[in-house]
Amino acid sequence: MAYLHEKGWAENLSASFSSSYSGSVNLLDMRVNLTEEGLEHYKEVVNIIFQYISLLRAEPLQKWRFEEFRFMDDTNFKWQEKTSSIDFTKNTSLYMQDAPEPRWLLSWPSRLREFDAPSIEKALVALRPDNFRMTIVSRKFPGDWDQEEKWYGTEFRVERIPKEFMAEIQNAATSTASGRIRSLHLPEKNPYIPTNLEILNKDIEKSTLAPHLVRKDDMLAWFKQDDTFKVPKAHVFLNFCNPVTYSTAKNAVKARLLVDLVEDALQSQSHYAAFAGLRYSLWRDATGMCLNLYGYNDKLVAYLEQILIKIKHLEIIDERFNMVQNRLALQYSNWELRQPFLQVSDYTTCLNSQCDYTIEELLVELPDLTAESIREYKEELFSKTYITAYFLGNLSKENVWKVTDMVNVVLAPCHPPQFRLPVDRSLAIPPGSDYVYKITLKDLKNSNNCIEFWLYTGKQGDRLARVKTMLFHQMCDESAFDHFRTKEQLGYIVMSESRSASDNYGLSFIIQSEKTPEDIDVRVDAFLDLFSNKLKDMPEEVFQNHKRSLRVKLLRKCNNLGEESYKHWEQIVTANDDFEQDQRDAEEVENLKQGHMTEFFEKYIKPGSKTRAKIAVHLSPGATAEGRVNGDETKGRPPNPVCIKNISEFRAEIGAMRARQLEGTDTKQIECFQKT
Repeated sequence: MAYLHEKGWAENLSASFSSSYSGSVNLLDMRVNLTEEGLEHYKEVVNIIFQYISLLRAEPLQKWRFEEFRFMDDTNFKWQEKTSSIDFTKNTSLYMQDAPEPRWLLSWPSRLREFDAPSIEKALVALRPDNFRMTIVSRKFPGDWDQEEKWYGTEFRVERIPKEFMAEIQNAATSTASGRIRSLHLPEKNPYIPTNLEILNKDIEKSTLAPHLVRKDDMLAWFKQDDTFKVPKAHVFLNFCNPVTYSTAKNAVKARLLVDLVEDALQSQSHYAAFAGLRYSLWRDATGMCLNLYGYNDKLVAYLEQILIKIKHLEIIDERFNMVQNRLALQYSNWELRQPFLQVSDYTTCLNSQCDYTIEELLVELPDLTAESIREYKEELFSKTYITAYFLGNLSKENVWKVTDMVNVVLAPCHPPQFRLPVDRSLAIPPGSDYVYKITLKDLKNSNNCIEFWLYTGKQGDRLARVKTMLFHQMCDESAFDHFRTKEQLGYIVMSESRSASDNYGLSFIIQSEKTPEDIDVRVDAFLDLFSNKLKDMPEEVFQNHKRSLRVKLLRKCNNLGEESYKHWEQIVTANDDFEQDQRDAEEVENLKQGHMTEFFEKYIKPGSKTRAKIAVHLSPGATAEGRVNGDETKGRPPNPVCIKNISEFRAEIGAMRARQLEGTDTKQIECFQKT
């Protein structure tokens, strides 16, 4: 893979083993994700794979490689953290069909037990040109297609591999050292295999809920030693905070390209680390760039240092930049072809945010960027950055101080005075507002419409508003699903949730249907009208059951270290620092009465309320969907909503309206809105 990656022909390679249900046929499935250039050289890629297979046959089998696999399998099994019950049940039932002995059931097939060189050699012999099948999947591969897949209409053809190509493959499969590419080699010993798996805090019985601030000088550093799961693992989060990251759509794309270039440069090294249980993710958000590194803590700091060195001293090569840029353009374009219900929430969040961008805005900026512009951007990003860090796991306070010192030495950030995280602030959606944003789907073959019907109920940091919204969702969720999916039969995909959109909080309904967005919108309001009666007549016992169910959800304990770390990091990166939010929310739920919820409904949810604030996003296919919802289509229809034509102008007008409200003047709407 390293050679294919260096040539710019492949982005990743994976291999997996499977067997038929009867057990009579065993298969090795290798998948190579090719670049556009790699597709043009697919024959060379196949030859390189068979050259590597010939290398595997020629090199004597080394037991130390097997021992590395066995050690990591045993370690991963011993320190495996809790997963969902349904996944555990499903996997165990599958293993029951294959496990040779009952005592191996839980560890089958995740552990190696015996170094069997003859069996390995026998398997290698089966990897030969006359015993393989090749499949090429591409939208651009040239050829004539004589068959079509029944359900999705995918065109394809099946043919024998040409004799000339088979001869090349045969030569590659039987090549000797002199005939193989010199840079092909077997992996070296893995430097990230953990050797120290001692638990630092194994005797402490009482768990703490919140991390504490251990450093507040040239950086912010939070730390919580693992006292719950007691595994030799750790999670590290770093936020390289700089407002320039997301200040414009162009800068947002630059940040994404920089992230992708770092990941591209780290690919070979990350393979070794991932095998040893160390993984990282790098992303950009409204505050800056974020890094999460997790796994066995023994070699975690060494890997972190290598990642930071690569970030700081990244050499941006023009050829690699072009490949990453093309890949990102494809990802953006593919995003627009996703199912509508997977797109709609991003638009709602964007409409609530003071600074966020649609895929269309990002895609426009991408073609004009160059490798040199990313080099300049990287220097600008790290010239004035403030670092916020969070450490959770099998670490000590002394470890954390040493790591944070190392981070400062490697990155040498310039610290803005008294700098605090730039939080993604939201727009103040005015009471009584009713906005709709309409999008035409790019997928011409998609016949589905989709809406998100979003009602503002308060700021995310407002505990009482948040808790009331969650409780109302708990009360109406089952009824909404039954009403829209079963009774109205609007569509298969029906979802409701209480969620944040930027820093705002609200109640959301997402429905994907062949009915028009306008019709679906009307039916949501009709449902809310019906539910108002159910809310008024709700028995106290039913209300208490809803409260109890919500409290159970809020007080559910984290299954593993990862869940706990992400929960804490969300509080840190949003500058809320409310690490006991769920517990306090549960206490607030206990204090709520039915009268509180009726008042909440009348103010924020009820159709026609003068204090309700609504944003709806309508996604429609190019052709108008046929059919109407049975029943009175005008019932519950609000007055003409205000149609948002331009998001930037919408934000400017909301800001102006807010300013006029504060001054006590009229909130007149301007030309960026048009009545539908």
